[in-house]
Amino acid sequence: MAYRPMLRPGAHVLRRDAHHLQVGTCPGAVLTDRPGLHQLLLALDGLHEPDWLAKHVPEIGENLLAVLAELAAAGVVLDAQHGDTRRPEESRQLALTGQDPRAAAARRRLRVSVHGDPGTATLVDTVQQILHEAGIGTRSDDDADLLIIVSTGEPARELFAEAVRHRIAHLAVRIDEAVIRIGPFVVPGTTACLGCHDLHRIDWDSAWAALLPQFGRRGAQHNPPAPGAVLRHAAAAEIAAGIVDLADHSRSFDAGAVVTLGPPLGARHTMQAGFHHRCPCALLPPA
Repeated sequence: MAYRPMLRPGAHVLRRDAHHLQVGTCPGAVLTDRPGLHQLLLALDGLHEPDWLAKHVPEIGENLLAVLAELAAAGVVLDAQHGDTRRPEESRQLALTGQDPRAAAARRRLRVSVHGDPGTATLVDTVQQILHEAGIGTRSDDDADLLIIVSTGEPARELFAEAVRHRIAHLAVRIDEAVIRIGPFVVPGTTACLGCHDLHRIDWDSAWAALLPQFGRRGAQHNPPAPGAVLRHAAAAEIAAGIVDLADHSRSFDAGAVVTLGPPLGARHTMQAGFHHRCPCALLPPA
Protein backbone atom coordinates (compact mmCIF):
# COMPACT_ATOMS: atom_id res chain seq x y z
CA MET A 1 0.00 0.00 0.00
CA ALA A 2 1.16 3.53 -0.70
CA TYR A 3 2.70 5.51 2.14
CA ARG A 4 0.84 8.77 2.81
CA PRO A 5 2.41 10.57 5.77
CA MET A 6 0.35 12.85 7.99
CA LEU A 7 0.91 14.84 11.16
CA ARG A 8 -0.25 13.33 14.42
CA PRO A 9 -4.04 13.99 14.57
CA GLY A 10 -4.87 17.27 16.25
CA ALA A 11 -1.26 18.47 16.48
CA HIS A 12 -0.52 22.03 15.33
CA VAL A 13 2.76 23.35 13.92
CA LEU A 14 4.09 26.14 16.12
CA ARG A 15 7.29 28.23 16.20
CA ARG A 16 9.24 28.26 19.46
CA ASP A 17 11.98 30.64 18.37
CA ALA A 18 14.08 31.54 15.31
CA HIS A 19 15.69 28.09 15.22
CA HIS A 20 13.05 25.64 16.48
CA LEU A 21 9.56 24.44 15.60
CA GLN A 22 7.17 22.56 17.84
CA VAL A 23 4.52 20.06 16.75
CA GLY A 24 1.66 19.72 19.19
CA THR A 25 1.36 20.67 22.83
CA CYS A 26 0.66 17.30 24.45
CA PRO A 27 3.49 17.69 25.38
CA GLY A 28 4.76 18.46 21.87
CA ALA A 29 7.85 17.54 19.86
CA VAL A 30 10.59 20.16 19.39
CA LEU A 31 12.31 20.13 15.99
CA THR A 32 15.35 22.01 14.80
CA ASP A 33 14.21 24.17 11.90
CA ARG A 34 15.80 23.83 8.48
CA PRO A 35 14.93 25.06 4.99
CA GLY A 36 11.60 23.61 3.83
CA LEU A 37 10.72 21.88 7.11
CA HIS A 38 7.87 24.21 8.03
CA GLN A 39 6.39 23.93 4.54
CA LEU A 40 6.71 20.14 4.66
CA LEU A 41 4.96 19.87 8.01
CA LEU A 42 2.05 21.92 6.74
CA ALA A 43 1.80 19.67 3.64
CA LEU A 44 1.56 16.43 5.65
CA ASP A 45 -2.21 16.06 5.38
CA GLY A 46 -2.37 12.32 4.72
CA LEU A 47 -3.52 12.80 1.13
CA HIS A 48 -0.19 12.76 -0.69
CA GLU A 49 2.62 10.29 -1.25
CA PRO A 50 6.34 11.07 -0.87
CA ASP A 51 6.92 11.68 -4.60
CA TRP A 52 4.39 14.52 -4.57
CA LEU A 53 5.83 15.94 -1.35
CA ALA A 54 9.39 15.92 -2.74
CA LYS A 55 8.23 18.04 -5.68
CA HIS A 56 6.09 20.28 -3.49
CA VAL A 57 8.96 20.99 -1.06
CA PRO A 58 12.05 21.23 -3.27
CA GLU A 59 14.22 22.53 -0.40
CA ILE A 60 14.09 19.01 1.10
CA GLY A 61 13.78 17.08 -2.16
CA GLU A 62 15.92 13.96 -2.22
CA ASN A 63 16.32 13.99 1.58
CA LEU A 64 12.57 13.64 2.06
CA LEU A 65 12.46 9.98 3.11
CA ALA A 66 15.21 10.52 5.67
CA VAL A 67 13.39 13.55 7.08
CA LEU A 68 10.09 11.63 7.22
CA ALA A 69 11.82 8.76 9.03
CA GLU A 70 13.21 11.24 11.55
CA LEU A 71 9.78 12.77 12.08
CA ALA A 72 8.19 9.35 12.45
CA ALA A 73 10.78 8.37 15.07
CA ALA A 74 9.89 11.54 16.98
CA GLY A 75 6.22 10.53 16.93
CA VAL A 76 5.29 13.51 14.77
CA VAL A 77 4.31 11.69 11.57
CA LEU A 78 1.94 8.75 11.09
CA ASP A 79 0.98 6.69 8.06
CA ALA A 80 -2.53 7.75 7.03
CA GLN A 81 -2.94 4.85 4.62
CA HIS A 82 -5.79 2.58 5.71
CA GLY A 83 -6.01 -0.79 4.04
CA ASP A 84 -9.81 -0.83 4.12
CA THR A 85 -10.35 2.50 2.32
CA ARG A 86 -10.28 3.26 -1.40
CA ARG A 87 -10.03 7.03 -1.60
CA PRO A 88 -7.52 9.37 0.06
CA GLU A 89 -10.37 11.45 1.49
CA GLU A 90 -11.74 8.39 3.29
CA SER A 91 -8.26 7.57 4.56
CA ARG A 92 -7.82 11.03 5.99
CA GLN A 93 -11.26 10.97 7.62
CA LEU A 94 -10.46 7.72 9.40
CA ALA A 95 -7.01 8.89 10.38
CA LEU A 96 -8.42 12.00 12.00
CA THR A 97 -10.62 9.88 14.29
CA GLY A 98 -7.51 8.39 15.85
CA GLN A 99 -8.68 4.83 15.13
CA ASP A 100 -6.30 2.03 14.30
CA PRO A 101 -7.02 0.90 10.70
CA ARG A 102 -7.84 -2.65 11.77
CA ALA A 103 -10.01 -1.37 14.62
CA ALA A 104 -12.07 0.69 12.19
CA ALA A 105 -13.03 -2.44 10.23
CA ALA A 106 -13.71 -4.44 13.41
CA ARG A 107 -15.95 -1.70 14.75
CA ARG A 108 -18.01 -1.71 11.58
CA ARG A 109 -18.47 -5.48 11.83
CA LEU A 110 -19.72 -5.45 15.44
CA ARG A 111 -23.52 -5.62 15.49
CA VAL A 112 -24.92 -3.92 18.59
CA SER A 113 -28.61 -3.87 19.45
CA VAL A 114 -29.89 -1.45 22.09
CA HIS A 115 -33.18 -1.99 23.95
CA GLY A 116 -34.68 0.44 26.44
CA ASP A 117 -37.97 1.47 27.97
CA PRO A 118 -39.45 5.00 27.74
CA GLY A 119 -37.66 6.15 30.88
CA THR A 120 -34.24 5.32 29.44
CA ALA A 121 -34.50 7.20 26.14
CA THR A 122 -31.95 9.89 26.99
CA LEU A 123 -29.32 7.41 28.14
CA VAL A 124 -29.96 5.10 25.16
CA ASP A 125 -29.70 7.99 22.68
CA THR A 126 -26.43 9.18 24.22
CA VAL A 127 -24.88 5.70 24.10
CA GLN A 128 -25.90 5.30 20.45
CA GLN A 129 -24.51 8.71 19.53
CA ILE A 130 -21.12 7.95 21.09
CA LEU A 131 -20.97 4.54 19.41
CA HIS A 132 -21.85 6.01 16.01
CA GLU A 133 -19.09 8.61 16.37
CA ALA A 134 -16.68 5.79 17.26
CA GLY A 135 -17.63 3.86 14.12
CA ILE A 136 -20.02 1.32 15.66
CA GLY A 137 -23.54 1.17 14.29
CA THR A 138 -26.53 0.14 16.39
CA ARG A 139 -29.81 -1.56 15.54
CA SER A 140 -33.12 -2.18 17.25
CA ASP A 141 -33.63 -5.86 16.42
CA ASP A 142 -32.20 -8.91 18.17
CA ASP A 143 -29.97 -10.04 15.29
CA ALA A 144 -26.83 -8.80 16.97
CA ASP A 145 -23.49 -9.81 18.46
CA LEU A 146 -24.22 -7.79 21.59
CA LEU A 147 -27.47 -6.75 23.27
CA ILE A 148 -27.54 -3.72 25.54
CA ILE A 149 -30.65 -3.89 27.71
CA VAL A 150 -31.40 -0.64 29.57
CA SER A 151 -34.23 -0.43 32.09
CA THR A 152 -35.70 1.89 34.68
CA GLY A 153 -35.45 -0.02 37.92
CA GLU A 154 -34.85 -3.75 38.09
CA PRO A 155 -36.05 -5.33 34.81
CA ALA A 156 -37.98 -8.50 34.20
CA ARG A 157 -35.53 -11.35 33.82
CA GLU A 158 -37.09 -13.11 30.81
CA LEU A 159 -35.15 -11.20 28.14
CA PHE A 160 -31.84 -11.89 29.89
CA ALA A 161 -32.63 -15.58 30.26
CA GLU A 162 -33.54 -15.70 26.57
CA ALA A 163 -30.21 -14.10 25.63
CA VAL A 164 -28.38 -16.75 27.68
CA ARG A 165 -30.34 -19.57 26.01
CA HIS A 166 -29.53 -18.21 22.55
CA ARG A 167 -25.87 -17.64 23.45
CA ILE A 168 -26.00 -13.88 22.80
CA ALA A 169 -23.57 -11.63 24.65
CA HIS A 170 -25.43 -8.94 26.58
CA LEU A 171 -25.03 -6.06 29.01
CA ALA A 172 -27.56 -5.10 31.67
CA VAL A 173 -27.90 -1.41 32.50
CA ARG A 174 -30.30 -0.22 35.18
CA ILE A 175 -31.32 3.34 36.05
CA ASP A 176 -32.37 2.76 39.63
CA GLU A 177 -33.56 5.71 41.69
CA ALA A 178 -30.56 8.10 41.72
CA VAL A 179 -27.89 5.57 40.62
CA ILE A 180 -27.00 3.82 37.38
CA ARG A 181 -25.84 0.21 37.48
CA ILE A 182 -23.78 -1.16 34.61
CA GLY A 183 -23.40 -4.92 34.36
CA PRO A 184 -23.04 -7.70 34.41
CA PHE A 185 -21.57 -8.06 30.94
CA VAL A 186 -22.46 -11.63 30.05
CA VAL A 187 -20.83 -13.97 27.56
CA PRO A 188 -22.95 -17.12 27.99
CA GLY A 189 -20.88 -20.06 29.17
CA THR A 190 -17.89 -17.81 29.89
CA THR A 191 -19.04 -15.24 32.45
CA ALA A 192 -21.67 -15.24 35.18
CA CYS A 193 -25.15 -14.11 34.16
CA LEU A 194 -27.71 -11.91 35.88
CA GLY A 195 -29.37 -15.07 37.18
CA CYS A 196 -26.12 -15.92 38.98
CA HIS A 197 -26.19 -12.49 40.61
CA ASP A 198 -29.79 -13.07 41.72
CA LEU A 199 -28.94 -16.44 43.27
CA HIS A 200 -25.94 -14.97 45.10
CA ARG A 201 -28.27 -12.24 46.39
CA ILE A 202 -30.81 -14.82 47.57
CA ASP A 203 -28.05 -16.57 49.52
CA TRP A 204 -27.79 -13.57 51.85
CA ASP A 205 -31.24 -11.99 51.30
CA SER A 206 -33.86 -14.74 50.97
CA ALA A 207 -36.65 -12.21 50.29
CA TRP A 208 -34.99 -11.34 46.95
CA ALA A 209 -36.67 -14.46 45.53
CA ALA A 210 -40.08 -12.92 46.29
CA LEU A 211 -39.10 -9.65 44.62
CA LEU A 212 -37.86 -11.17 41.35
CA PRO A 213 -41.34 -11.88 39.83
CA GLN A 214 -42.33 -8.25 40.49
CA PHE A 215 -39.47 -6.70 38.52
CA GLY A 216 -40.36 -5.01 35.27
CA ARG A 217 -43.94 -4.15 36.20
CA ARG A 218 -44.99 -0.56 35.55
CA GLY A 219 -48.22 0.60 37.17
CA ALA A 220 -50.06 3.89 36.98
CA GLN A 221 -48.24 5.07 40.09
CA HIS A 222 -44.78 4.23 38.71
CA ASN A 223 -42.27 6.68 40.11
CA PRO A 224 -39.56 7.29 37.49
CA PRO A 225 -35.88 7.42 38.53
CA ALA A 226 -34.07 10.72 38.54
CA PRO A 227 -30.29 10.49 38.08
CA GLY A 228 -28.67 13.80 37.13
CA ALA A 229 -27.92 14.69 33.52
CA VAL A 230 -24.15 14.63 34.09
CA LEU A 231 -24.36 11.18 35.70
CA ARG A 232 -26.35 9.88 32.71
CA HIS A 233 -23.70 11.15 30.30
CA ALA A 234 -20.89 9.70 32.44
CA ALA A 235 -22.64 6.33 32.43
CA ALA A 236 -23.21 6.52 28.66
CA ALA A 237 -19.50 7.22 28.14
CA GLU A 238 -18.51 4.25 30.32
CA ILE A 239 -20.90 1.92 28.51
CA ALA A 240 -19.71 3.07 25.08
CA ALA A 241 -16.04 2.83 26.11
CA GLY A 242 -16.50 -0.79 27.13
CA ILE A 243 -18.16 -1.63 23.81
CA VAL A 244 -15.45 0.13 21.81
CA ASP A 245 -12.82 -1.83 23.75
CA LEU A 246 -14.73 -5.01 22.99
CA ALA A 247 -14.75 -4.19 19.26
CA ASP A 248 -11.02 -3.41 19.36
CA HIS A 249 -10.32 -6.77 21.06
CA SER A 250 -8.68 -5.06 24.00
CA ARG A 251 -9.94 -4.93 27.58
CA SER A 252 -13.66 -4.67 28.12
CA PHE A 253 -16.15 -4.83 30.98
CA ASP A 254 -14.97 -6.73 34.06
CA ALA A 255 -16.40 -10.23 33.88
CA GLY A 256 -19.18 -10.74 36.40
CA ALA A 257 -18.99 -7.19 37.74
CA VAL A 258 -21.79 -4.73 38.40
CA VAL A 259 -20.58 -1.13 38.60
CA THR A 260 -22.83 1.35 40.41
CA LEU A 261 -22.31 5.02 39.55
CA GLY A 262 -23.42 7.96 41.74
CA PRO A 263 -24.59 9.77 43.65
CA PRO A 264 -22.70 12.01 44.11
CA LEU A 265 -21.02 12.37 40.76
CA GLY A 266 -17.80 10.38 40.79
CA ALA A 267 -19.01 7.85 43.34
CA ARG A 268 -18.33 4.32 42.16
CA HIS A 269 -18.91 0.89 43.67
CA THR A 270 -18.05 -2.44 42.05
CA MET A 271 -19.58 -5.77 43.05
CA GLN A 272 -18.09 -8.95 41.64
CA ALA A 273 -19.89 -12.27 41.30
CA GLY A 274 -18.90 -15.57 39.74
CA PHE A 275 -20.98 -18.47 38.48
CA HIS A 276 -23.55 -19.74 40.96
CA HIS A 277 -23.72 -23.50 41.33
CA ARG A 278 -27.54 -23.49 41.08
CA CYS A 279 -27.68 -21.40 37.88
CA PRO A 280 -28.09 -23.45 34.68
CA CYS A 281 -25.83 -21.02 32.77
CA ALA A 282 -22.86 -22.56 34.53
CA LEU A 283 -23.54 -25.77 32.57
CA LEU A 284 -23.11 -24.10 29.18
CA PRO A 285 -19.85 -24.85 27.37
CA PRO A 286 -17.73 -21.75 26.72
CA ALA A 287 -18.82 -19.78 23.66
